[in-house]
Amino acid sequence: MPNKRLLVFCNAIDDSTRANRRISTDSPAATKKVFSMCKALINIGIDARVISLGRGRANNDGMKYHSIQTNILGVPTYYLPFNTSPFLSKLITLIFATTSILKYKKYEGKTVVMFYNRNPVFIGTLLLSRLLGFNGILDLEDGETSNRLRSIFMSFFYDRLCDKGAIIACDALKDKTLCRPTHCYYGVSFLVKNNKQWHDKKINFLFSGTILKDTGASLLIAVS
Repeated sequence: MPNKRLLVFCNAIDDSTRANRRISTDSPAATKKVFSMCKALINIGIDARVISLGRGRANNDGMKYHSIQTNILGVPTYYLPFNTSPFLSKLITLIFATTSILKYKKYEGKTVVMFYNRNPVFIGTLLLSRLLGFNGILDLEDGETSNRLRSIFMSFFYDRLCDKGAIIACDALKDKTLCRPTHCYYGVSFLVKNNKQWHDKKINFLFSGTILKDTGASLLIAVS
């Protein structure tokens, strides 16, 4: 059994769960980023697991979804229960997100807990994980929200209790957190066998998105 474990608390949702729970507010790109990272860590012997909120908008349609234990791309994944009632929705998510960390307290190896953004529903999980002696990492994908008071409150806890630093989406976010060290993470690329025989002397590449220094333009130039 691996002596290192990573628990990723996030809202990554696979296609099947998204459809079953009628969710349309998640980010497929963020989901791919989380599962690809965990898959890469598993490949080098780390026990990486995803604990997902598995939730969308609380539209009060009376639907209730039980927790799910599954496996996505070889990554053990636990979806928390989800109730679409506006009040019960956040309460249930908060309770189950907090208590779900307890099942890992008997693990004898080193456990690190990663939190995807400064989500208020993970505050209980953050506090309890530190009491259990787990280390914390912040995965900061977005800047400050429009709610200034909440941002200050969330930053106070996350930036002090995530003792192993932060993973950031770009260098510009380094100034948005006190967590140190910080590391830029753009995603994982897996080796794919390709038997294509290229006969042209010149190969053209099409890069989508915005090519800026903050998004890795200097790395692109370096390998060109």
